[in-house]
Order: sequence, then structure tokens, then C-alpha cells
Amino acid sequence: MGFSLSKKSGMLFGLAASIVLTAAASAGPAQLQITNDHAWDQNTIGGTGGPFEARPINQGAVEGLGQNGAQAGTYLSFCVEFNEPIGQRTYNAVQNTASINGGVGGGNPDPLDARTAFLFTAFLKGNLATKLADAGLEAFTYGDAASGIALQDAIWVIEEEIDAGDVTSQLATDILALADTAVASGGEWFGKGIGSVRVLNMTDTKDGSAKQDQLILIPLPMTAMLGLVGLIGVGYITRRRMMA
Repeated sequence: MGFSLSKKSGMLFGLAASIVLTAAASAGPAQLQITNDHAWDQNTIGGTGGPFEARPINQGAVEGLGQNGAQAGTYLSFCVEFNEPIGQRTYNAVQNTASINGGVGGGNPDPLDARTAFLFTAFLKGNLATKLADAGLEAFTYGDAASGIALQDAIWVIEEEIDAGDVTSQLATDILALADTAVASGGEWFGKGIGSVRVLNMTDTKDGSAKQDQLILIPLPMTAMLGLVGLIGVGYITRRRMMA
């Protein structure tokens, strides 16, 4: 016996409701393990920030945690704040759109800048080097310590953690220029905000003290998924009416 249209529509709405409930249930704290705090050997030339190699733990508690490099179980992240320590250990992590309880500048909370989102997205998708080359700017090399430090410095400048005048690397200056162009009117990131990039608010698992917040790229936002469910439902109803 087949389902009626009303029953099938109800199933679609039930699925949407289930997705919402799942998202709500997964909003609690997760953990992130920093497995390498000098992933590109940046300590050899005095680097103090990312890229960090991170491994998600209890990743279901944060939407998208672990999606970057999920097959290997790790992904590369960068610090959003400058003045809080972090090392090779496990921290509690809560997904947010802003840094909290720390940082040198930008307020508390400190909303993530669209330029940082653009750079981190390009970095994780592996096309940051190409974008710089196409713009005739300094070369970015994946796995190179100086390149990693330059990107970290650019992020810190954007997030008002260090002054642009303190950056001596031409590559960092060029990365900043690329980001400015991308978010400007007519740029490839214009109007996209922070896209699918989020901040992981990091705290110590023992005393709850604030640690350097990290970046994460999440999958398709839940609102978009619900929109897709709605489109499926509309398509089904339209098809039924045409057949009637």
C-alpha cells in the first residue's frame, strides 16, 4: 500500500524536524587535540603560530569538526588570537563565529573577519598559492615554514592582534593585499561574509582557562540543508500535481 501525498509530505517535514533536533543536540562542547604545534617546522625560524595539526575528538558535538582532512583524522588550523598559549595536548572546543575571552584587539566577542575566512578557505582548498600567483604576488609554498608564518601573521593583522607595521615579510603583506581585494566590491569574496569558516573557542580541559581560538571549515550550513529538503518537497508536490 502506498503513502498518500499528505503522509509523504509529513515524512519530509519530519525529516527536517529531525535535522533541526540533531543540530540542537550536537551543539555541546567537543574537544580538539593539537597533535603538532609546529606542523611546518615553523619553530626553526621563530614562528609562534600556526599552522597547527589538529585532530578532532567527539567531533559529532560540533557541526563539521573534523571535516577538513577527515580521512586522515587531522586538519591544519591557525590561531585567531595572539596572546594565549597552546601546545600539543587536548582542549575543549565550542564552535562560534567570534573569538571570546582573549586576544589583543577587536573586542569580546571579536567577530571573525571576512578576509580571514577567505584566506583560510583558500588555504584548506589548496588554491591560496594559485590565487597569489595569478595576482602577481609573492609565492606561497605549502609545507614551507616561512609561508605558514606569513599566513598566520596576515590573519593576526586582520584580526587586530598585531600591527601591520610589525610584519616584515613581503609574503604576509601580499597575502593581506589579496584578502583586501577579495572582499572589496567586485571581488571574489564580496558579500560572502565568513562563509563556512567558524571559530573554535578553546579552553583548558582542567581549569577552563581560555586558550588560543582556532579556525575550522564546516560543511553545508544547516539552513541550506533545510532549504534543500524544502526544494525536494516542492519538486515532489509539483510532480504529483502534474500527474494528477
